[in-house]
Amino acid sequence: MFKLNEVKIRKLLISDIDIMYSWEECETFRYLCGSAQLPNYELYYKRFENYIRYGKETLFLFAIEVNNQVIGRVELGRVDYTNKSGAVGIVIGKENDRNSGYGTKALMLILNYAFNELNLNRVFSEVYCFNIASQNLMERVGFFLEGTMRQNEYHFGKYTDMFLFSILSNEYNSRYENIINDIVYENNNLTNSR
Repeated sequence: MFKLNEVKIRKLLISDIDIMYSWEECETFRYLCGSAQLPNYELYYKRFENYIRYGKETLFLFAIEVNNQVIGRVELGRVDYTNKSGAVGIVIGKENDRNSGYGTKALMLILNYAFNELNLNRVFSEVYCFNIASQNLMERVGFFLEGTMRQNEYHFGKYTDMFLFSILSNEYNSRYENIINDIVYENNNLTNSR
């Protein structure tokens, strides 16, 4: 578990799956995540249950908690230990928890984990062109826009561009050197099988 002020990220639990699925019932949430349809509950549940039970060396999923309530999920995936890189994604479930600074702190925590625990050098994020809030979040935390992946995915009846953002370890650590000391660590087996 990592904590910065009121925001905590911790290993995802099976009890979190129903909470996460409830977010999927919101059409705006699905739109921002690039999903047009409500996913099948049984398949959704099984996918996350398998991850939680068996883990994966290249994917780390964390619940975001504020005041002991799960408000989102942040993930570090596509981890490449040879090239020391990975991809990050974040969702804040309910609209009233967005634009509150929680996502910023959760993203800072997962980046600290990526750079200072896993010793990655580069973390990137692919953001839909229509998700302005996520673009602003990436820039606010210190990611650089690397480019546009034109017509990268097909959503809502048309091809959609995605923006590629990245941040390097030295950029993160120099930008947040004072904040890194404020991060509270509690080792409760955050890693999967490494």
